Amino acid sequence: MRYRHAIHPALISILLPVLALIALAVIPARADAVYPSGLRVGLEPPPGMSPSNNFPGFEDKERKAIITITDMPGQVFSEIEKTVFSQEINKPGVTVDKREAFPFNTGIGYLLSFRANVEGKMHHRWILLATSTIDNLATLITVEIPPDQTGTYSNEVIRKALSSVTFRAAPVEEQLAQLPFKIGDLAGFRTVRVFQRAGLLLTSGPKDDDDMQPQIFISIAPGGPQQTSDRGSFAQQLLAGTPLREMNIVASEAMRISGQPGYEIRAEGKAGSGEALSIVQWLRFGGSGYMRIVGITRKQEWNDMFPRFRAVRDSVEAR
Repeated sequence: MRYRHAIHPALISILLPVLALIALAVIPARADAVYPSGLRVGLEPPPGMSPSNNFPGFEDKERKAIITITDMPGQVFSEIEKTVFSQEINKPGVTVDKREAFPFNTGIGYLLSFRANVEGKMHHRWILLATSTIDNLATLITVEIPPDQTGTYSNEVIRKALSSVTFRAAPVEEQLAQLPFKIGDLAGFRTVRVFQRAGLLLTSGPKDDDDMQPQIFISIAPGGPQQTSDRGSFAQQLLAGTPLREMNIVASEAMRISGQPGYEIRAEGKAGSGEALSIVQWLRFGGSGYMRIVGITRKQEWNDMFPRFRAVRDSVEAR
């Protein structure tokens, strides 16, 4: 039951939407780099910009200039390079100025400079795809400058900021504080990874990269079924996205979870290696979204692990 990235195959599809598999390597950081809270990626922002409270990155609210930062696993670098930086961009209103290899503090990446027509005005934009030469870390950084602010945020100023990109170890406590929920009882589990303001992966055991260990994934998402009668089919559709082979639903029922309407599905199946797995998925519905909790373990450990999964479930509270 050994897989690349060492996460249960049944959780892979759950984690991808929130950029799963964040690397845990410790990266030396520059003392003058500024890291937006929760991000592994930092840089020296141009004068006038500061960390944003609205999105991961920096902004100058007065001048409406922004730098957005997406923290990614390094293995996606080559795919993005092929689709964004190795092909012509044929979109109406977009003029590409330059594509180039771009060195920065701890690595080398690709920089795309272009202009985009927005309501008749050409906005200047830069996209930097950066990967660290130290470890398996990557980031996609986008800079957007309004047409009347290119004097303050010139090409030289932006390039200087982008050349200062650097990486650090995952700031777990900062990331936990940004999640839209908190956990009161870990029931012997511990944090492995936090996904940007979206979800949390827990494990039980001494290793961070051992898929033999039981795991729990918790997230909150907007939307969900409007009608109570649709919740069962909605829950099954979500569970169907987990790549268990020969999956068989053992139990399925509506229930109250922490005083709110919810839905539970228990299922069994097999991993790609043939390992027998047991999985439980709980959905807890709120006014504008739903919480999803997924626990997975080897079948022979189910009787011991299920009460612990449930203890974590019952202690999760929305902030």
